[in-house]
Amino acid sequence: MSQEAQEILAREWVKSQRLLTGYLHAALGDFQKSEEVAQRIAVVAVRRAADYDPQRPFVPWLLGIAKLELLKFSRDQARDRHQFTPDLLDRLTANYVEAAPQLKSMEQALRECLKQVPDRARQVLDMRYNQAMHTLEIARQARTTDAAIRALLKRTRHMLKRCIQSSLGWESTQ
Repeated sequence: MSQEAQEILAREWVKSQRLLTGYLHAALGDFQKSEEVAQRIAVVAVRRAADYDPQRPFVPWLLGIAKLELLKFSRDQARDRHQFTPDLLDRLTANYVEAAPQLKSMEQALRECLKQVPDRARQVLDMRYNQAMHTLEIARQARTTDAAIRALLKRTRHMLKRCIQSSLGWESTQ
């Protein structure tokens, strides 16, 4: 692979990484499994980099690889209750390809809205979503109840939803 092709792949990968992570988490519902599959996708993308046409959009190409890797992962994890049909992954992939252009503005709105979240709630969000901790574990560390943490997360997500909708000029759907 040429130096230029490597640079294009690296730039496009970085720009698409959050979208890919969201796609994988939507499909798998598990941060660790999502990371594992993302690593597999990265390896395949590098191996197939010569197949990528820089004149075409990168996201559909990457999500095509991701869909195939998800199917392989699902077969490897056959004992798991999450089984993906090709039709389900086709629909999920199509939805992500369609939503990709909007995700940049949504991500920026989220970043701005997170600045308005009180410190304690932001710490709980970090523990839950960045560190993938369960609410019981967060409650133990925060010396409170699981119900209190779940309620705080629910209120915070609702506040973020309203803030993002307002930032983007969308009607509130409650």
